[in-house]
Amino acid sequence: MSDFFRYFWIGFKDIWQYSITRNAMIFFSIAFFIIIFRRISIALRSGGSVFRPYHISGENFYIHNALYIFDRVIPLNEVKSIDVKRFRG
Repeated sequence: MSDFFRYFWIGFKDIWQYSITRNAMIFFSIAFFIIIFRRISIALRSGGSVFRPYHISGENFYIHNALYIFDRVIPLNEVKSIDVKRFRG
């Protein structure tokens, strides 16, 4: 098993020398951490689970989707209807 990690590390060092792969890995790492941070921050505010797409708490509807760029906290008295569409893959 140690040979596997040694060869993996050697290959990783070789790939890291190319600027295109290094920049792509850095970009995807930063984007991943921003998405995780945004999702955890709204889940902590709502008191709901990180793994749920939304949560209703008190007088607010919280959207846990990290890629949603609009207001993710909506007062329930402003909501006329909620339509949840789930795509199965």
